[in-house]
Amino acid sequence: MLNNLLISSITALSVLACSAQKTADSKAKKTEVTSTLKEAPAKPAAPPKTVESKSATPKQTSTSQTTQKMAGIVYFKEGESVFLKDQEMSFFFKKMLEDSRCPKGVNCVWEGVATAEVELMGSYTRPVKVKLSTVDSPQKGYNNKAIFNGYQYTLVQADPYPTPSSGFTANSGRYVIGVRIDKVAENRIEPSTR
Repeated sequence: MLNNLLISSITALSVLACSAQKTADSKAKKTEVTSTLKEAPAKPAAPPKTVESKSATPKQTSTSQTTQKMAGIVYFKEGESVFLKDQEMSFFFKKMLEDSRCPKGVNCVWEGVATAEVELMGSYTRPVKVKLSTVDSPQKGYNNKAIFNGYQYTLVQADPYPTPSSGFTANSGRYVIGVRIDKVAENRIEPSTR
């Protein structure tokens, strides 16, 4: 009698595990971009949709909550690591290094620049730190694109834009960048990414 109860319990658990696995597999096939938050911003003014991780293990978050893909541009929140399935690599927007863009409504001599530090890592490569800027001026040390693992990553947007009342310090931890990803013919690393 006890053996029958034990066997039926194991059978029921196996059926539940299989159905849960099928559900997880079908959801995984539908999801193009899987997002993981590596570092939660320590600022109290963090955006409301940011998922904070208090444990040592990063939390999985759904694509709709964090990374959005619109018109060929993928958006990343500051501190967010995303596995890009099509490119077979991870894209980690570590932090915004600088934002000297001219605030809205202010006349400036120079338009300024915002520079994001990202870390790229392919499935079979080591991580590479890259600086992507809103201005493409190699002579000044600013590049808005990097080529890695057969794809070109171009920074096309950095928000929020500074205002006279909220600059780089106030916006730190709240930045979102838009990156266009294009396939390139060669599989090489630009000198700026080394």
